Amino acid sequence: MTKAIQLSLFTLYLFFLFPVHFIYAAMPADPNANETTRKVLNYINGIGQGTVNRVITGQQLDQFCNVYKEYGDADSCDPSNYKTGDFRNIEAIYQKTGERPGLVSTDYYTLSDPDHAKYLYRNPYLIQHWNHGGLVSLCLHMINPITGNNSKDRTQLASLASLYTPGNSAYENFRTELRLVAEGLQELEDKGVTVLFRPFHEMNGGWFWWGDRNADEFKALWWYTFDYVTNTKGLHNILWVYSPSENSLTRSFTKYYPGDNYADLVSLDWYADKYDLTIDGYSEMVELDKPLILGEFGFSGHDPAADASGLITAIKNKYPQIRGFIWWGQAHNLAQFKNVKKLMNDPWSLNLGEIDFGKLLEEDSTISSLAAPTNLRVVGCPSSKPE
Repeated sequence: MTKAIQLSLFTLYLFFLFPVHFIYAAMPADPNANETTRKVLNYINGIGQGTVNRVITGQQLDQFCNVYKEYGDADSCDPSNYKTGDFRNIEAIYQKTGERPGLVSTDYYTLSDPDHAKYLYRNPYLIQHWNHGGLVSLCLHMINPITGNNSKDRTQLASLASLYTPGNSAYENFRTELRLVAEGLQELEDKGVTVLFRPFHEMNGGWFWWGDRNADEFKALWWYTFDYVTNTKGLHNILWVYSPSENSLTRSFTKYYPGDNYADLVSLDWYADKYDLTIDGYSEMVELDKPLILGEFGFSGHDPAADASGLITAIKNKYPQIRGFIWWGQAHNLAQFKNVKKLMNDPWSLNLGEIDFGKLLEEDSTISSLAAPTNLRVVGCPSSKPE
């Protein structure tokens, strides 16, 4: 027996004696993505292994009275929380479960409208969460670039091509909004924060001005936005998330996909029937071969009697490729539902303090409401919970 064959057999023996998970390095859509952003992508790409620590828990931060009114939730608006978007709904989860979500998300909403909070009101919460070992996400409800009204205004719909073609007012208005978004993202990059960026979400539905439009023009708009943020503004802390709606009647889950070179993760926004947690579009999204998350999750009708732990059970039994979820805020906040402790303490759940992708965590003793992790671990090998 040759030395090479002996060595190969010995290596195979060690593999079975000490099994490990091999995780390939995912290439970011931005070829110049910074090191931390690459680590975050590889971490998310590699967590779907074994029987523990597979699903990053998440919560959308509450915020903005104007937005509550815009979406019909004025009764649940706390005026003292206007223009902030703070951790109150995160702390409500902690009070019930002893855990905080691993990921928090916010929304810049209509930045060019002075009556709405701008990024400077929201970024401090993202930065705090990041510095304590969490991940952060951002979605956008951009104003209609023709009317200047909110994202659900479909009374006047310019061709999407006009938004990336110079020489018209829609182009100028859209570019102004993008510039403000880039300013917020720049502040986050300056603080070392990687952002899961989810623009133009639910594009397969007909409720936002960018939704249910010409697919080729939508892709070109995505490419233009990608180029502006990545190349014109030089931001390299972004992971791009393609996020159609599970609830869209068109069921066109991949019709608007901009291509592998322009997306790092894929997502579904899913508002489930509390009696039937069945996802449409799951197989189509898995076939795109990108890490899959739920960019938004909630129960239709947000009935507090709904069982929150049903989500992790459904992921375990039927949808194991899902790597994380963001529970929507406002009237949908996670803490109000039944069995939230069971969800957050499930062995599959990854909460704040359990996520590690090799970055140096910054402890800030001035933030007493967040527990900072005290240990660092090897990239791609999150600490295990007991079964």
